[in-house]
Amino acid sequence: MNKESQTSLDRPLWLVLDDPTSDTKAQDGLTGASAGRVIHGELDQYPDNPGGYDGIRVMVAAGFWRWSRWYFQDLARQLKPGGILVVEDPPFARKHGGGFAGLAKRCLRFGFWGLAAASGGSSLQKFLMPAALLDQAAVWGLNMVASSEVSDFPGIGGRGVLFRKSEAPTHGPEALDSHQLDRLFRRHFGEWLGSGDSAGTRDQTTVATATSLLQAKVRGTVLVLSPHPDDELIGCGGTLLSLVEAGAIIHVVQMTEGMTCLALRDEPDEFSRRIRWQEADSVANRLGFIGHYWETGESRTLESTEAMTARIRALITDLQPTLVFIPAATDLHPEHRLANQLFMAAGGEFLRSCRVLEYPVWGFLPRCDIGVDVTERYQEVLDALYLYRTAMKAEDYVTRCRVLAAHYGEHLLANPDRSVEVFRETRDSDGVKLK
Repeated sequence: MNKESQTSLDRPLWLVLDDPTSDTKAQDGLTGASAGRVIHGELDQYPDNPGGYDGIRVMVAAGFWRWSRWYFQDLARQLKPGGILVVEDPPFARKHGGGFAGLAKRCLRFGFWGLAAASGGSSLQKFLMPAALLDQAAVWGLNMVASSEVSDFPGIGGRGVLFRKSEAPTHGPEALDSHQLDRLFRRHFGEWLGSGDSAGTRDQTTVATATSLLQAKVRGTVLVLSPHPDDELIGCGGTLLSLVEAGAIIHVVQMTEGMTCLALRDEPDEFSRRIRWQEADSVANRLGFIGHYWETGESRTLESTEAMTARIRALITDLQPTLVFIPAATDLHPEHRLANQLFMAAGGEFLRSCRVLEYPVWGFLPRCDIGVDVTERYQEVLDALYLYRTAMKAEDYVTRCRVLAAHYGEHLLANPDRSVEVFRETRDSDGVKLK
């Protein structure tokens, strides 16, 4: 490598998220000797480079503040320790509504903000920022700073809100001790503790390897029914990755477009019908799954129809899977329960010739029969979940999955550092296992 190339690589790497409707790419604050190398993206389309960026500047702040938890989470993941996140405007800069009084209040607040930015007064800026947002950012190791505190990146001051990623974050799900695990577990699952808690099932649960789930431990075909894009990763992602490694062929059926996601509430149908499938396709390509994508039509949701039952039956006949994963019959989401019912109605005698395992997505399994230690592959699952950006805006599935897997690791292996996924074997109407 020549000296000029080495010098280029030593310069800071910036990610600038521009307005996709703009004819020009933003360079604000990234000119001169400190500019370094600049990569451009959009708020929901940027190169994934975990721990690779020295700085990130968000030039389209309105969408950022709407889904701030998600953007703090993912952009903190993209930054190097000590890196800088610059969000163009404070959250109150362009807010609409509130009449003349609301407008006057925002103008006054923004005026004080400008004065604080010009004088380097971080205390006043922090006072003007909503405390909940500062707490939200701190969870991911992002602490608000003044322009004067980032002398290593000159020229990025002005109206923007500046955060520096701590060198060694003490918050977030990266390292969970027993106290943190319990706190996060109750925050994410407390509302379900009385409706299917896993306590007391240790003696009835067999901790197995993923390959032991396959008949004769040979390469086989595995079918996964996923009512919405991301259910397959949340419920059994680590087990599926281990099966891929063992040579199994994984077919994941996305039974809907996932249009009911909260983050798509105000989006047009044309966009809502394709975005989550695009994300699912990215996941399938990364992890080695074969994706199947089923349209819902005008209903936008999974429905119990003879046509859907026939479609599942035809798929079973065509693939002849030796192992099937379906959502639990007791899952709290109605479409997850419906997917289970549809498969059971379509399976017929086939149910007695293959192994069918139910996986949890929302809530707990009332009783789990099998636990699979997926520790070695689970970080890949969590990384892949970040590809499901649409769903992640509305719910932090990464932390939720990590906490639940650690909970089962502690419960079944007495070790919260192990990640365990749990399943229930399908039973007939008399409660007898079918396989």
